Amino acid sequence: MFPMLPITIGVIGAKNNRTAFQGFLLSVVYVLGIAITYSILGVFAALTGSLFGSVLQNPVIVSSIAILFVLMGLSMFDVFFVQVPVGFQTKLSKIYQKQSKGNYLGVAVMGLISGLIATPCVGPVIVGMLTYVAQTKNAFLGFWLLFTFATGMGLLLVIFGTFSNALVNLPKAGYWMETIKKGMGFAMFCVAFYYIRPILPDYIFTLLLGSFLVITGTFFGANLRLEINSTTKLKLQKSFGILIISAGLYLFVGSLIVKGVFLPSLNISSKIEDKNIIEKTEIKWLSSEKEGLKQAMLENKFTVIDFYADWCASCIELDKFTYTDKKVIEELNHFVTIKIDATKNTAEVQELFKKYGIIGLPAVIF
Repeated sequence: MFPMLPITIGVIGAKNNRTAFQGFLLSVVYVLGIAITYSILGVFAALTGSLFGSVLQNPVIVSSIAILFVLMGLSMFDVFFVQVPVGFQTKLSKIYQKQSKGNYLGVAVMGLISGLIATPCVGPVIVGMLTYVAQTKNAFLGFWLLFTFATGMGLLLVIFGTFSNALVNLPKAGYWMETIKKGMGFAMFCVAFYYIRPILPDYIFTLLLGSFLVITGTFFGANLRLEINSTTKLKLQKSFGILIISAGLYLFVGSLIVKGVFLPSLNISSKIEDKNIIEKTEIKWLSSEKEGLKQAMLENKFTVIDFYADWCASCIELDKFTYTDKKVIEELNHFVTIKIDATKNTAEVQELFKKYGIIGLPAVIF
């Protein structure tokens, strides 16, 4: 929910509240909008019983949200301007002036939209709840379960939005406003990285992050020219900028070394790949459900079936963190383990979903 804080400042703070109480009311309306969006998801999952939860982790959806935040960040740096036509601005200004207590309807609408943006932040939790609701097919439960979850999750936003007027009531003019604007732009970029992290390979994410840090350090002040009489503030700013660039170069070059692009004699890439192969082969996954059940019958063992998809972020986390844990590997060696690839929704996969009552991914059946 932390990536939602910059959006809350923009929505609540932009309303120029005069009191903390007005900020509190706007924040409550904003969070209620998010809660309503979540409640609709719960009701929809209960009525359809479909793989709706999987959409929340679809890389197309997640990438679209990340691109949206990148565009918002670029607009903060004046790369482009999104400006409403002057005539329409005038009409909106007249309407806003008539609403002295704030545009609560507008905040509610933003809350509805923000509910969709915030969903990937808690993707695994939402998928779990939607799966449970879809299994019960109880629309009443689906509404209130998701509504309560969203309300509790939004308490931080209510607190943050209540006191956002302190930021708005600060003086409008001055260089510091441009600094805050650029800071918000970098915050938008960080949110974009937060969203794309689960769906990118490690080395590609590290390359992107390293490049971002180099650019950030340059903008922060690494390129400042210092004089003998330069202030301590400028010296610290330049030093910090150089540190950020150094960290970025470390990640960027280090990622290339790991992949063998630089210094291939170190053979780091092959060592890591060999290690990954060893870890993956420690759990002997079968790809066929029929063969796995047949083997379990012959060996008189229980069976574990893992349903996964390439676009499922939580499935990737299971493979990367859970199934590489020594204790998990030791326990699963007592089972016949089957891994079903549900990346493509084929007729065979649909039949297995129906057989085992699979509603959303990831799903591990014992």
